[in-house]
Amino acid sequence: MKDAITRVIAILLLFCTFSIALLSCSTDDSTEIYSDTDNNNNNGTSQQASETPTDSTVSKETDAKGTLTVFKNGKYLVNFIRSDNPTEDAKKAYNSIKTAFKVKTGKTAPTLTDFVAEGTALDDSAAILIGKTNYPESQGVYKTLKEGQAIAKVVNNKYVVAFSNADSLTELITKLKAKINSAKAEEIVIDSTWEIKAEVKLIPESLELPSFNGEALNSSIDLGQDSKLYIFSNTTQQKYEEYVEKLKKAGFEFYTSNEIASNMFSTFITQKQIINVMYLKNSNEVRIIEDSREKIDLPGLKSENVYTSTSMPSFTMMGISDAGYPGGMSFIYKLMDGTFFIIDGGMCANREGSNECSGDPSINRLFKTLQSLADDPNNIVISGWLITHIHNDHAGAFIDLAEKSNYLSKITIKKVIYSQPADSDMTDGNQPRRLNWMPNALSKMKIEKTVKAHPGQVFYFADLKLTILGCHDLVKPAKISRHNNASIVSMVEFSNKKMLFLADAEGDSNAKLELLYGSELDADILQVAHHGYNNTNAGIVYKYVTPSIVLWPIQTSDWKSGDNVYNVSFNKQYFDKTGIKHYVGGAANTTFENLSTWLPTKENWKP
Repeated sequence: MKDAITRVIAILLLFCTFSIALLSCSTDDSTEIYSDTDNNNNNGTSQQASETPTDSTVSKETDAKGTLTVFKNGKYLVNFIRSDNPTEDAKKAYNSIKTAFKVKTGKTAPTLTDFVAEGTALDDSAAILIGKTNYPESQGVYKTLKEGQAIAKVVNNKYVVAFSNADSLTELITKLKAKINSAKAEEIVIDSTWEIKAEVKLIPESLELPSFNGEALNSSIDLGQDSKLYIFSNTTQQKYEEYVEKLKKAGFEFYTSNEIASNMFSTFITQKQIINVMYLKNSNEVRIIEDSREKIDLPGLKSENVYTSTSMPSFTMMGISDAGYPGGMSFIYKLMDGTFFIIDGGMCANREGSNECSGDPSINRLFKTLQSLADDPNNIVISGWLITHIHNDHAGAFIDLAEKSNYLSKITIKKVIYSQPADSDMTDGNQPRRLNWMPNALSKMKIEKTVKAHPGQVFYFADLKLTILGCHDLVKPAKISRHNNASIVSMVEFSNKKMLFLADAEGDSNAKLELLYGSELDADILQVAHHGYNNTNAGIVYKYVTPSIVLWPIQTSDWKSGDNVYNVSFNKQYFDKTGIKHYVGGAANTTFENLSTWLPTKENWKP
């Protein structure tokens, strides 16, 4: 019996020894297979994971000095991580930060979300955490974040970017971009100087507009896009200034102001409103416009225009013959940061049941032109796109772009500027057909907000400055019977030149321009009104402009003949007296690359 018991004990001891040996063999690093990268692969994000640095390149902690090396020897040493379900503001922040690093390094940053399978740990690799992620470093910073604040700081081996609202985030991103721009491209190291804070004054959700000089703002004029206009006549600059102070005391947040030819412009905001107040000196008016911020964006401030010069700027007047129509307008600026600014774009495909769009739509030429000019033809960034008015020979290419998924996949549009009149002003001719062109196109492009153009607004896109001088805001309360009167008139300052774009302005619109601005309309380069048509009343504007170059968005044959439907003989005679250069849209693009002398690389017919 004892022998049997002894044998059993020996067998048990041998089994235990063998089990312990197996366990010790299985505890090496090869069992650590659950990382964020693996989980992202399991979550259907293998493309993102493929961009992630390997364990050999991602540091596990900051160095002894508390710094975090982001980029070195041509490689990123950190992951860029956002939440799986980011807010729209977090998406914008994530994309903006990644783009800034790409511009600086020339390399795309590794992309991850913080998806973690149940039961697995968060990756402890060095990272930049943007927005509310699951990482404890993010959670800790957000617990200390006050309303109206945004913070970027190093916690452990993570650089945490946290924010409480869009306004504080905008300020933080502007400061962070400046920091990235000033870093050494070959080695970017985040240290204590990268701890950035931004705090903005909280503004009210919405407020009731105060009375003007004792008059309540009861009866408004519909400007379209949920915008309301109030007009007060026979008033003074003092009354305007008093109203500006009244808005401040009522709690409206001051945004920006401008002055053009003694006309005064101020903008105020709440979380849901944009209030533009203008004093028009020579008409003795104060005009107050209230926009809803639900779908209307702000122009942006000069302080937010942070960029790195990477490209040679140029200006292109696109040929307009493709669509079989004598008119059409498309101007393209390549900016110093490699992005683009576009005015209009050209002719649409046939969507009005007439032959005016019967040829090849301008969007094809526009896309090919952008690709030929772009630093990366597969990554075309349009910082701003101005649509002067909703006529097919101006807005058509933009409308067509919404149908071109193969083009859209290579294009990013950051800001769209336009101003569509009220539905009640969209009743003449073909206008009812155009009523939903822009809303439908914007929806298909997934562009949620646009800027509604108003006089006095200023936009900054890298090395380009755009000032809005006129639109249908100035023509109302008159009926917008011809939508050329709704054209957005603007002044572009680019490469030390001033360029006046009249679009199709005519009649009442040009009369307002003369009344309000006079000699302030002078420019080095002029785009003739309505393709040079001689019934625009534009002569009252031209007399203030002394250009060295005139741009004609029209077919060459019509320019020469002067007897087509677009009779330009009057304008030709007027401008020929000045001895200036004339460039015609014609069949080919004209690109100005030598901006010091503004000599084009290819000239169309000229006198």
